[in-house]
Amino acid sequence: MVVWFTISQTGIVSEGGSGEPSLTELQEAVGGYIEVIPLPSHNQIWVNEDGRLQRLPVNDAATALLWDAGVMFGQTLVGDVVMVYTGNDVDYQDCYDHIMQYDTSISFEDYTKVKEEE
Repeated sequence: MVVWFTISQTGIVSEGGSGEPSLTELQEAVGGYIEVIPLPSHNQIWVNEDGRLQRLPVNDAATALLWDAGVMFGQTLVGDVVMVYTGNDVDYQDCYDHIMQYDTSISFEDYTKVKEEE
């Protein structure tokens, strides 16, 4: 199973979908040519290949996710990115809960309240 989400450069997490994202979906989500950053968990982060050349803003939420994965510590991600979860044991709710930790558009307290109400 594959589940994917977009993390905007302003830190807002949006549901992308389930199933392997197409080239067009990835390019639209990041706003240009794509480049993959493989993670040790076999998940992937897709970024705009030319994001630094275009001087896109740093994506703090995606950078935090990258560093928490133990990859490229000290490097920053720029622009909108796509986080793809892959594997036989991928559970949508687990992926959603994981990625929402990095959504900076809501406070952790507000997110916790929403989770308690579910």
